[in-house]
Amino acid sequence: MLGLVCGLGIAVGRSYWLSNFNEVSVGPWQASSSLGSRDAGRLARAGLALNGILALNRHEALYYFAESDSGGRRLSGRCAYRIEGEDPDARWWSLTVYGPDRFLVRNPQHRYSADRNSVTRRDGRRFVVRLDRDLDWVDRDWIALPAGDFFVALRLYNPADDIVNAPQTARLPEIVRERCA
Repeated sequence: MLGLVCGLGIAVGRSYWLSNFNEVSVGPWQASSSLGSRDAGRLARAGLALNGILALNRHEALYYFAESDSGGRRLSGRCAYRIEGEDPDARWWSLTVYGPDRFLVRNPQHRYSADRNSVTRRDGRRFVVRLDRDLDWVDRDWIALPAGDFFVALRLYNPADDIVNAPQTARLPEIVRERCA
């Protein structure tokens, strides 16, 4: 009985923390404009500390996280995805995949992220970053996936003032499921 009560308490606490964190949605991306600021409540700060995130204030960086694709389906390592779009309006940005343990996904190519300076441009502006477990066709714009669930972090460093003031207006890339095993 004690285990059930503790488990329920943890679930409710996590849900409360996530509901406070995810105050902004842009397609599959969730963000909080209070991360790294004094406006972040105690639960948000505790959650950041627990997950080892060192958050800068929103003028320096905005953090968007996705646990689902643009179709609303939970991200799974059994599937392959492409993240496609144009540069968000920020001085620099990066995409990173984290496994269910909240750590980087080990892979022989040591590819853990893609960023504004590393992606190949298509049509002069658009980029495509592939997320996949299949190592046969690995190219420069690829990030490894774990076997299970995962999430993607999109960090915008020195975002434009209009994004700082209204993070929900940012033009962010789509996460498109291509196939599943």
